[in-house]
Amino acid sequence: MKASYTRDIGLPPGHLNIPEDSPLPTIDVIAYSAAEVVQKRVADPDEIKPFLGKSSVVWVDVNGLGDEGLLTKLGDLFGFHRLSLEDVVSLNQRPKVEEYDDYLFIVMQYPVFENGLDFEQICIYLGKGYVVTFQSTSIHRLETILDRIVQDKGRVRKSSSGYLAYTMIDVIIDSYFPLLEKNDEDVEDIEAAIMQSTNSGSVKRIYRMKRCLVSIRRVMWGVRDMLNTLTRDQSRHFEKETLLYLRDAYDHSLRIIEMNEGLREMCSSLMDFYLSQVSNRMNEVMKVLTIMASVFIPLTFIAGIYGMNFSNEASRFNMPELTWKWGYPLIWVVMILVAGGMLWFFKRKGWLRSSSDVENE
Repeated sequence: MKASYTRDIGLPPGHLNIPEDSPLPTIDVIAYSAAEVVQKRVADPDEIKPFLGKSSVVWVDVNGLGDEGLLTKLGDLFGFHRLSLEDVVSLNQRPKVEEYDDYLFIVMQYPVFENGLDFEQICIYLGKGYVVTFQSTSIHRLETILDRIVQDKGRVRKSSSGYLAYTMIDVIIDSYFPLLEKNDEDVEDIEAAIMQSTNSGSVKRIYRMKRCLVSIRRVMWGVRDMLNTLTRDQSRHFEKETLLYLRDAYDHSLRIIEMNEGLREMCSSLMDFYLSQVSNRMNEVMKVLTIMASVFIPLTFIAGIYGMNFSNEASRFNMPELTWKWGYPLIWVVMILVAGGMLWFFKRKGWLRSSSDVENE
């Protein structure tokens, strides 16, 4: 989501500068334990209080950032620092993790590919017995996790809030794999298109893909550093067993980075291949033009000589062929023989073969 701000310079730290196009927030509460799940949409943060402490884990999911008062009240309820709330509404943040006294604050970027690559920011607050998520749009990007909780799939219902936060991190990271697979397929399509034609459309597709891969690289390096911090420092908000899963998520982030770097190298190779194909096609054109010029140079020389029209009545050395009965047909025969002889010579030397014929040999 691209943020549009109307911000004055010099605002105090912790000021919530809400993007103008942010939708009004909705608050969904999912309170669950191994035995039961309670799901409810609330209009006021005070309605969350009865759920806290009664269930093993309470997940408060906020979609949309268009109400500063509601966000402030929600932050006061859980004791969130104003600086972290400022990061929530400041979109396009670099993925990061910050540890406060009672909770962890995590920033992630969810990839969305529609008319181009864009990112939707998801912020995660992890505390004892609760997880609060802020999503910048009204689209629920963590729906799969909710399905797992409701249908009791996996070990989410039997685990702590730290495992729920890990699950969210894992879902966001895994959402990059389909995007990279699509780019991998596009690489093959672009390569096939370049083989058929060297139009400018292939170059545009290559540069669009390179911009996409650069954006993914920027985000995933931040994710890698964030997960490295969590696993290295062994935050108290994650159980020891959950840290093992975080290390697996760290491995996934490294895989994405490696795949991304491989695709970037392939894009560079595609550009070199495109330039090579353009050069080869230009050489083919130049070769045809050179052969045509080489054939017509002697013919032009002959036609130029017999186009001078010096009268043979003034001198016996002036164009005696002008009075020959078969002079004109003879000149045509001579020019055809010259042209045919030159083409035979070029073919014998192998100069008439195209580069594709040479490669096939």
